Amino acid sequence: MVDEKINGQENEKTIFNEIQSQDKVWLSVVSSFLKLKKELIKIFDNDYPVYFIGSGSSYHAAIIAEFAFKELLDRKAFSIPSSEFLFYHKSYLKNKPTENIFILISRTGQTSDTLLAVDEIAKIGGYSVSLTSFPDSEITQKCNYSVILEHCQEKSITSTRAVTGFTAFFLCLFFSMAERHELISKLTNAGEVFFSKFNHYSDLVYSIVNKENFNRYIFLGHGPYYGAAREAALKVKEMSITNTEFWQTLEFRHGHNTTLDNNSLAVIFPSNAGIDYEIKTCRELKGIGIKILIICNSQDLNKLEGSYDYLIDMGLDLSEPVSELILQIFFQIFGQLIGYHQALKKGINPSNPRYLNYVITI
Repeated sequence: MVDEKINGQENEKTIFNEIQSQDKVWLSVVSSFLKLKKELIKIFDNDYPVYFIGSGSSYHAAIIAEFAFKELLDRKAFSIPSSEFLFYHKSYLKNKPTENIFILISRTGQTSDTLLAVDEIAKIGGYSVSLTSFPDSEITQKCNYSVILEHCQEKSITSTRAVTGFTAFFLCLFFSMAERHELISKLTNAGEVFFSKFNHYSDLVYSIVNKENFNRYIFLGHGPYYGAAREAALKVKEMSITNTEFWQTLEFRHGHNTTLDNNSLAVIFPSNAGIDYEIKTCRELKGIGIKILIICNSQDLNKLEGSYDYLIDMGLDLSEPVSELILQIFFQIFGQLIGYHQALKKGINPSNPRYLNYVITI
């Protein structure tokens, strides 16, 4: 059970090891998916809308899943916080409850908001699928079908590999449903290449964080990168007790930039569709004194000239537009590393943030 796994005494090395283990976890996730593939494909063999429901980082996984599902399959999907669904599900459900699929995401399987949402789904007769890392957790007993990814379990209160592992699972499912099976191999191959340079990326982030006195981090991304921006912002906030924000890149210009100064770092995840406008936004932000970190993958670096203070180019073999769905996983990892190094700089244990428990209950 969950309580037996956690003792609350983890040090800062615990979460660093969990961050560094993610490529191996993803391989286990792919293996788990392949065992369940036929059953899962059958569940989704209809045109029912899909609701992705979760809290905290699990809600961010829901946002990412919603975008990928719609992008790959051209079907209706919605991402909703568990508590929002609990109180206002009638506003979201516009067809018969039995003609929907509800995906409930919870790392522990014990999150109160999400369990209450499952109860509400049962009352209206909906079909529920849980995604968790703990077998025999309460959510697995309440849902019609459960996916259990035990390799995603973590000792840290702050979630890292569970979020990316759940995201990887969704991508495997959606790639298969879209008959883009080769993208699963692209995901695992990219993970191997990325993590062969992991220490290099960690050192880069360390140097950026420790060169400046940043007291606010803003993560900006459009489309598939918006969910990654939200998750990165939460990781930095949780781990290091530092103010963070997240927005779609151009949306940030509409008043949200007024409180920032040269102690602020904006982290940009440039998109294929919006890069020209995103570069203009970066230059505009630099003009008012905000520091800019662009994290990208094999972009035209000449085009980026004059738009950043710091640049990290991953150079992964992920060039076609659909590969953005894979790249967002790696962008999440940079959020984890920024949070980790910012926490150590402030003398905070990133594995065990204040005011948080491993299981969020009410």
